[in-house]
Amino acid sequence: MADVFISHANEDADVAKDICAALEASGVTCWIAPRDIVAGADYRSEILRGVAESAALLLLYSPAASRSEHVAREVSLADEGNKPIFPLRIDSHELDGPLRYVLQ
Repeated sequence: MADVFISHANEDADVAKDICAALEASGVTCWIAPRDIVAGADYRSEILRGVAESAALLLLYSPAASRSEHVAREVSLADEGNKPIFPLRIDSHELDGPLRYVLQ
């Protein structure tokens, strides 16, 4: 089981990798796509497994994340699973859209 599932938009992948590396260097285990997707497995099933098997979700919030249906689904899955959700704003963009609804 990972400590955190890192939810991020594809456009923020470089920032997500840097945050993942910093967390793992300090002893926090992370699940992050595409690194932790099992080769040949169904991507959606792997995301479901990753969220379910993580203790919490770290949301990297940005304009791209606010537009991403995939990020909204990941956050909803974590919410449904009663996982702690930790939003981390990676720019000055205000929280809006479906993510605002789930995180309020």
